[in-house]
Amino acid sequence: MDPLAAAGLDRSGLKGPDAADFLHRITSADVHALSPGEGTRAAILSPTGRYEASFYLWREAPDAFALETWGGKEWKDRLLATIDRYTFAEKMTLESNLEPSVGNAESPGWRSLVQLGSAPFTEARIASLLPFPGREITPERNPLEAGDSEAVADQKGCYPGQEVIEKIRALGAPAKRLVRVRSTTSLDNLPTEIPLLDPETGVEVGRLTTAQGFHGLAIVRKTHASKGLKLKTASCLFEVEMVSEERKGRPE
Repeated sequence: MDPLAAAGLDRSGLKGPDAADFLHRITSADVHALSPGEGTRAAILSPTGRYEASFYLWREAPDAFALETWGGKEWKDRLLATIDRYTFAEKMTLESNLEPSVGNAESPGWRSLVQLGSAPFTEARIASLLPFPGREITPERNPLEAGDSEAVADQKGCYPGQEVIEKIRALGAPAKRLVRVRSTTSLDNLPTEIPLLDPETGVEVGRLTTAQGFHGLAIVRKTHASKGLKLKTASCLFEVEMVSEERKGRPE
């Protein structure tokens, strides 16, 4: 399958003299810091800091931006509806259903994984602890607990949900963390999230969000986000291999 199709990529565009200020105001990204040709992960958050939209933002020109959503039509529709809700009298034009394309080898995140070719998309994403819309990135979560801190600019200033994000950072860590786990049983891709339990107490401590082969991604309570810690489902055991730190960039 075409890797772009497998990743559910859709591309929209926003251009006009007010586009940069508009995107800087409503997204978690530092849009004014982007030069033409540069891009970053970005999000639009609710007042409680949860995802309303998740996308890649590319500055193509001083007043022209490409907005790439991943995970299928739901996430494209979420982005377009959120932009429409925030739009008043800004001088800009929103275009949808543009032709997707793969950038150069230095382009970040999901795009780079699509270009790997030698490994299935999901396998590469698990290895990189890269969250994905509809899996780790959901409307019930915030970027810090989803391992998506690259989408949230440091010390940017006001945007929807900013106070919640800064409060979490001030406390040192989100209540939940993205981790990579290794299972004792080979698993197919998951259609839905599966509860992860503490092996000793049987209490649910997280959710297995992505799995392929013997590895997967999970979002667990920070008390259980430690390398070597054991978790379980009803059918198999897991061990935490790596924790996504709340910092910029992809985990090492």
